[in-house]
Amino acid sequence: MKSLLWSPLEPALQDLLKRLFIVSLAVHCLTAFFNIGFHHFDEHFQILEFAAYKLGLVSPETLPWEFAAQIRPAAQPAIVFILAKAMMAIGIYNPFICALIVRIMAAFVGWASGALLCLYALRWIQDEAAKRLLIWLTCFLWFLPYLHARFSSESLSGSFLFVGVVLVLIGNEIRNETNKKWHERTLYALVGGVMLGLSFVMRFQSAIAAGGLGLWFAFVLTKDTKHSLRQQLWYGGLIVVGFLMAVGVGTVLDRWFYGAWVFTPWRYFESNLLAGKAAEFGVEPLWWYFVNVALWMSLPPLGIILFLACGAVCVWHWRHPLVWVVVPFFAAHCFIGHKELRFLFPLVNALPVLITLAFERGNLTNRSIQSRFGASIASWSRKRWLWRLFWVQNTLFLVVMTIKPASGNAPVYEYLYNQAGKQSSASPLELYTFTHDPFNYIKLDVQFYRPSNFHATKLAAESELSALLRQHESVLLYCEGVAPSLNNVTCTPVASSFPVWVKYFNINNWMARTHILTIYECRLSADAAIP
Repeated sequence: MKSLLWSPLEPALQDLLKRLFIVSLAVHCLTAFFNIGFHHFDEHFQILEFAAYKLGLVSPETLPWEFAAQIRPAAQPAIVFILAKAMMAIGIYNPFICALIVRIMAAFVGWASGALLCLYALRWIQDEAAKRLLIWLTCFLWFLPYLHARFSSESLSGSFLFVGVVLVLIGNEIRNETNKKWHERTLYALVGGVMLGLSFVMRFQSAIAAGGLGLWFAFVLTKDTKHSLRQQLWYGGLIVVGFLMAVGVGTVLDRWFYGAWVFTPWRYFESNLLAGKAAEFGVEPLWWYFVNVALWMSLPPLGIILFLACGAVCVWHWRHPLVWVVVPFFAAHCFIGHKELRFLFPLVNALPVLITLAFERGNLTNRSIQSRFGASIASWSRKRWLWRLFWVQNTLFLVVMTIKPASGNAPVYEYLYNQAGKQSSASPLELYTFTHDPFNYIKLDVQFYRPSNFHATKLAAESELSALLRQHESVLLYCEGVAPSLNNVTCTPVASSFPVWVKYFNINNWMARTHILTIYECRLSADAAIP
């Protein structure tokens, strides 16, 4: 497979590739470890809470509306369910450890998907500097480890998508000259189809990207193929068989989860698009992704330049298979009214390749680029100071995204869970708040992380805190901001949505103006009068 995966490389480039991939894997694992919580609440409520329901920890009434509508696939909740059951069987169950394991799994799959695409894409690159750029971007583009470590439908769907794309492309290069080659080609088609099917099972919209690859086979490859039409039809049929096998497994899992035979892809399409449920969460204009993706990729002007470069590549290399995967997916989401950046996350593995193709086109020669727009992209690709600025900025973003929690409430939940574990079942952990129960998030209950021996009490006034402390040595107080300032009470933060070390960078007291979830341990001051 090695000879099929990439063309021969210089020894120095091979050493660089091996070293950077190992370091990248370590960064992915560190990101999975530190990024507790979720990027978007769907990642939690429609995966972990669904799994908690099957574990008997959650009643169906507390689940989001998607459960009753039966529009979410059960594949990811099933993975969490199996893992949690195994941990319970050996007496080591901890919801945070369970979530960490699935994040590590997602990070490894994402890393492997990116590495596989990079190795295959090296054949599309001729310039040595561009090859090095592709390897560096694949390993360390600032948002890749973070998004790979998300056990979300978008991230896993994208990872499986590009594994499937690469396997299908590799199999297509094998000639049916011997029985051995025929068996190899069949295996690549089936496994590639299964990967594309898993991508669809994780997130149904990936069918658009897989369909784009099919259109490339039908309208572009037919003129250049080494195989007869009969062989190509057979190969395409095997891919479809593999795809349907994965969809069949997903349907069986949905039957297990919902207790009835239901085809969740159709229900999802019917509810969100035909019935217009998705539009209830907001509708954005057609051009929304063009602006927001450019601003998200990197700070201006770098993000705008990178986005324009990727767009230029889709024009220059319109016959490229990756373009046929990316463009239909992007275009279809532009025409859907409700837009979120995370909907495009399945495409992130393609960005290092697209950026590198743009760099190579500009780095080799200007003579092959006729338009003024293309010449402008080419000139930007040669500016060393711009690339240095990009890598400085990219490194800073990468470090931050590696060590920060994915969501601010996760450190608070973890602290409460650990503290409750030190209490007996007869003596629940008491938490006081002036707002609401911290395990209530966007009007939904977070049950997956909630300790069984935990109780939250809402205080009506700050004066009640002083009265409580005259009866208890200390109490835990949950605040969405700074603790109340009482003359006879001292409150020390013990858990926060921001790491403790951030306070050393509280320039101009920005933390006082920031919404920070904090748990304080409050005590009476030493000089407080105690009757």
